[in-house]
Amino acid sequence: REQARQQQLAAEIARRQAEQTLAILVDLFISAGSGNLSGRWRARDLQAGTASPTRSGLSVREVIDLAVEERLPDIEPAIRAPLHEAFAEVYASLGQADAAIRQFRAALALKPADPALRAGLLKQLLQRAASAAEAMPELQLLMATPGTLPRAELAAVIERGADAQRRTLKNLPAARALLDRALALYPERQRPDAVAALPDTDQVALAHLYAQQGRIAVAEAHFDDAAAVLDRADAILIALLGPDSEHRSRVLEGRALLHDATRDYPTALAIRREQLRLLAHRREQQSLQAAIWFQIGMTHRQLNELAASRAAYERALQ
Repeated sequence: REQARQQQLAAEIARRQAEQTLAILVDLFISAGSGNLSGRWRARDLQAGTASPTRSGLSVREVIDLAVEERLPDIEPAIRAPLHEAFAEVYASLGQADAAIRQFRAALALKPADPALRAGLLKQLLQRAASAAEAMPELQLLMATPGTLPRAELAAVIERGADAQRRTLKNLPAARALLDRALALYPERQRPDAVAALPDTDQVALAHLYAQQGRIAVAEAHFDDAAAVLDRADAILIALLGPDSEHRSRVLEGRALLHDATRDYPTALAIRREQLRLLAHRREQQSLQAAIWFQIGMTHRQLNELAASRAAYERALQ
């Protein structure tokens, strides 16, 4: 009976926190949308030259900035943690990695044992070359204490760690070790029927692991193995999501690297342009698109097509 009472009390506290969180967010967006801002924000609006008689509200980024700067400091910690997390996710979706990292760290300071927060932080740290090494202790901690983090989520974060070890830290043994840890989460991968029966999120996660396996195999000069495992990844994604899924970009990256390594540069160029097509509408993927244009420039240089190379580098800078 006491256990049931404690559970009921915890549920009631969670409900109240959710209601208060929603009320804060609604008030925030109404205030920002109506222009009911503090004097400091109005002054900043004027200084930036964005204030006008027809400007009635703020952008999403400005609303979140307003919340972080003016509203969060006065909110009780139990409610502040989920707001930090929510704002971190918004910043991440807008491609603002530094701001997202700050918000995830703020949430973790309030809830240090939350694996979902650590996973969110790691996704941001691992996509930035400057923080890849810093992320590795955090990744080890997450793998040691994953809690109730969904398998697909854990696999995705470990895959990003393997990618950082391969691409940024140039440590192929460490990349392979992390990938093996992630693949071990899916013992059913040896049976195609079992893979097809997995939830969609797990199928996508497994396909990304295979794509990473292919990229590592290319780096190790195991070209036949790379081609086979990239085919396996692509088959899963096409069957599940169709040929136009942005998730195929990671497979195509592996294929382009494979053709670079075997000096089939025209095919590598065609594959990278297909990557760009799949990512064309993803604002938060602009840094990846820039990296692809840079690789296209490098490939044109290999073919001594210097004008095309220069044009690709200019697109990357844009």
